[in-house]
Amino acid sequence: MASARFVIPVRRPLHTQFCLLLVLALLPALAAAWLHPRRPDWSSLSERAEEINVGQAQALVNGGKVLWIDARAREQFAAGHIPGALLLNEEQWESGLEGFVQHWQPGITVVVYCGAQDCHSSKQLARRIRSELGVETVLVLRGGWQAWQEATR
Repeated sequence: MASARFVIPVRRPLHTQFCLLLVLALLPALAAAWLHPRRPDWSSLSERAEEINVGQAQALVNGGKVLWIDARAREQFAAGHIPGALLLNEEQWESGLEGFVQHWQPGITVVVYCGAQDCHSSKQLARRIRSELGVETVLVLRGGWQAWQEATR
């Protein structure tokens, strides 16, 4: 007579099952984040533009040379800008680059600004100046032109 074998099922603890499911769910998500053609630009996280406020910017002006870069549209620049600022934005990158190269020297701090707090043009332009032109000290004026006007009234 054959003996019947009973197998007692082994139940994993609940937290072990949860961790296993979590790992199994994360693997395809990580693969998609790394391989997907429309994935986020992760490099921009490490290249975040350093921001300064108007007080810090004015202290830089008093302490040394600063090259102001206005990242707004030409019409806005013509209506008013920080004294000595150069117009350089994404739309006129090629034409504005010559003026930047003529005025920038090693050791000069570049401060980029745009219209207001919620404007991202200055951050994008600061990253571009840093990566394409190799300028290391590029800062962004927090609050932009609007903050400058409020502080200098």
